[in-house]
Amino acid sequence: MALNNQSPIQTALKFLQTNQSAAIGTVSSLGRPHVATVYYLNDKKLNIYFVTSIESRKFKNIKFNPCVALAISQDLPWVKRTLHMTGMAYRIESLDQEQKIIKQLWLKVGRKTTLPFLLIYDRGYSEELALFKVVPIEMTMAKFSSRNNDKNEALFTSVIVLADH
Repeated sequence: MALNNQSPIQTALKFLQTNQSAAIGTVSSLGRPHVATVYYLNDKKLNIYFVTSIESRKFKNIKFNPCVALAISQDLPWVKRTLHMTGMAYRIESLDQEQKIIKQLWLKVGRKTTLPFLLIYDRGYSEELALFKVVPIEMTMAKFSSRNNDKNEALFTSVIVLADH
């Protein structure tokens, strides 16, 4: 699925940078799954950053179990691409790092929408919100094309697989 002879990691980075929302799956202390949509930012190491309320179900679930799953999709008239990822979510506690990442997130999605958490952060630090970093353990991309011209192209491409997790 690599585009223009790009490596799977380069393809995943480009995909992450051109999209802005993801579905994140968590599990409660009772074993109940939960999925929510979040706006995200990524770095060059494929880490994902997102903000949530400390009152949200996903915050409480991650506090209990930091293992998460993310799905990001892109629908174009001729192709649908998806990225699936599992990873570990860690809360960013450094105010300097938090403000830097929130500013970058605002530049990525803030101009397109009025997000309450971005408005709160715009006024300064908030104890009501938490910034998380998701470090990938496994990442896969899929491409579903209506123009199946290249029969040799793989439907799924592994980007990262860390067997020791």
